[in-house]
Amino acid sequence: MAKPPQQKEQKPGSCTYHLLGFVTGGLGLGESSRQTLQRMQELNIALSVRNVDSRDHRAKQISGFEQILETRRKHWPGHINLIHVNPPEFGNLILDQYPNIPAIRNLNVIIPFWELPVLTESWILPLEAMDCVLAPTHFIQETISKHFPDKPIIHYPQSVNIKSAPKPDRARFELPDDAFVFLCGFDAMSCMERKNPMASIAAFKKAFQGGEKVRLLIKVSNPDFDGAREKLEQMKAGDDRIVIYSEILPREELEQLYASCDALISLHRSEGLGLFIMEMMAQAKPTIVTAWSGNMDFTTPENSCLVDFKMVPVQSRHPAYQFCAKAPEACWADADTDCAAGWMRALVADRQLCARIGKQAHETMAQLRENDCAGVFAQLEEMHRHGFKRSKQARSYIRKKRLKHLGKKIERSFKRVIGRTQGRP
Repeated sequence: MAKPPQQKEQKPGSCTYHLLGFVTGGLGLGESSRQTLQRMQELNIALSVRNVDSRDHRAKQISGFEQILETRRKHWPGHINLIHVNPPEFGNLILDQYPNIPAIRNLNVIIPFWELPVLTESWILPLEAMDCVLAPTHFIQETISKHFPDKPIIHYPQSVNIKSAPKPDRARFELPDDAFVFLCGFDAMSCMERKNPMASIAAFKKAFQGGEKVRLLIKVSNPDFDGAREKLEQMKAGDDRIVIYSEILPREELEQLYASCDALISLHRSEGLGLFIMEMMAQAKPTIVTAWSGNMDFTTPENSCLVDFKMVPVQSRHPAYQFCAKAPEACWADADTDCAAGWMRALVADRQLCARIGKQAHETMAQLRENDCAGVFAQLEEMHRHGFKRSKQARSYIRKKRLKHLGKKIERSFKRVIGRTQGRP
């Protein structure tokens, strides 16, 4: 029997893209957009890049992209809008900052990051306006699919850059040379209850009660948000082995901090992805992590120290999760601190175990980086070529949002004119 002809591998390149994201923003969504930008450049995909202003202190923290950012307000030559912000920001930021974006004519594709098994109300309408979703993890893909079973939702695996780790500098961070240092890092604005550094502190205290040469370094961003610093200090309870570090570091020094630690502990209750975990794994560091949610795309028993958990109802004061917390299926993981403490003791006692797990972690990240996701972009271009149906509700949402932003701009202009006529600046 004759063999069927081999199907030619799909390659992208027939469409031009508009990439919109927090390209210069110092936040996880910004880093993800920069990774996508790098992938598309390596694939020689034609694109124009537009920076979205996050309108907070994290905006414009990353430099080096000035030459490639498109600044012509009415120049939209592409066929596909690749939206690298979460759904609410499509309506609240993108349609406000870029009112001329061809959101009705073009294929709208979004790359969202979410941490719960149920979506919040503010996501529903803007997601309805999308023609396709690129899900960064299977966890996100499954969650969105439950709400939108008929929408194309494509798995879009994430990666981080693989490069030589910087030389450790423990003196720079006031860490003793002879101690085993665990790193726990989080941004208080990303929901302290979800990131759950308290569990890492509890596990550390369970693991080491004597004179072991160990440290737990807690790197916290935005420590004054929601009283994070005070809560950490209370949990620390005067234990000098626990160091709370909140200095804002440029990227190079942050990576040096990673290199100066021996292992990561992340007893999170849920992660959409787990970028911090990936970055430490890329530096060949063993990671002690909750065995649930987005990070399970890349953390395994071979390359990580997986921690047992039980599912508990979501309890959070974070505004993003307030609506979800009412849903009966809104649960997340509560890590077993005894299990985590056991892993901490094992790593301190066996440096060969550290090296073996770290080596596997680095190899996993290197394999992920080799995936250029050419097939994902080829699928998007196939959708564009063969047409796509958009609901009346989606068109209505886009038009209403545009009119709302236009009304606000007219109101602001009117107030400025009135102010000048009345002698106010």
